[in-house]
Amino acid sequence: MCSGQARAARFLIPIRTVPQTKPAVAGIMPACGKPLRPPPFADDHFAEAPPCGRIGRGDFCAALKTTPFRYWCDPLCITACAAYALNRWLLKPHFAMGAFMRGHFADVLLIPAGLPLVLWIQRRIGLRTHDDAPGGGEILLHLVVWAFIAECAGPFLTHRGTADWWDVLAYSAGAAACYVLWHRREIPCRATGSPVIPSPDAP
Repeated sequence: MCSGQARAARFLIPIRTVPQTKPAVAGIMPACGKPLRPPPFADDHFAEAPPCGRIGRGDFCAALKTTPFRYWCDPLCITACAAYALNRWLLKPHFAMGAFMRGHFADVLLIPAGLPLVLWIQRRIGLRTHDDAPGGGEILLHLVVWAFIAECAGPFLTHRGTADWWDVLAYSAGAAACYVLWHRREIPCRATGSPVIPSPDAP
C-alpha cells in the first residue's frame, strides 16, 4: 500500500503557493522594498515623485517660485526706502549734490520702493491672488499708471510742477532693474528651457 502511494505520488503535479502581497498605499515602493513617503508637494506640482540622486538644473528651476514674495519685507524694497530716506533727509540738505541725485534719484526708486507696498495692499484686499514676485506685466502696468499720474494728470490738474520725460526715463530704469533683480534666478532657467513651477497660491 505504501509502495503504491509512493508510485502515485510521482505523477502528482506540485502546486506552488504564491505569497500574498499587500497593496501599496499612499506611497512609493522602490526596488529595495522600503516604502517612501510621497514628496510634500507631489499633488500640486509633480505628476510623479522626482528621481533619486543628484538634483539637476531642472529640479532647481522647478522649485524656484515656491518661495513667496516678501512684499514690503523684500530686501530690494527695504534698500530702496533706506536709500530714499538717506538722500532726502541727509545728503540733499547738507551736501552739494549733482542734478541726478537732486532731481532723478528718487524717481529711480519709485518702483522698487512703492510697488511692493501697493501689491501687499492688493493682496490683503483680494485684488492679487498669488504671492509670486511681480511679473513684467504688473511692473509695466504700475509704471504706466504712475507715470501718467505724476507727469500728465498731476501737473495738469494741480497746476504745480511740469511734465518731465527724464522722470519717466528714471521710472523706467528703476522698473527694469527691479524686474532683473526679482527674476535674476529664473532668467537662466527660461534661457535653457527648464520649467519654472508657480507657487501653490497661483490660480
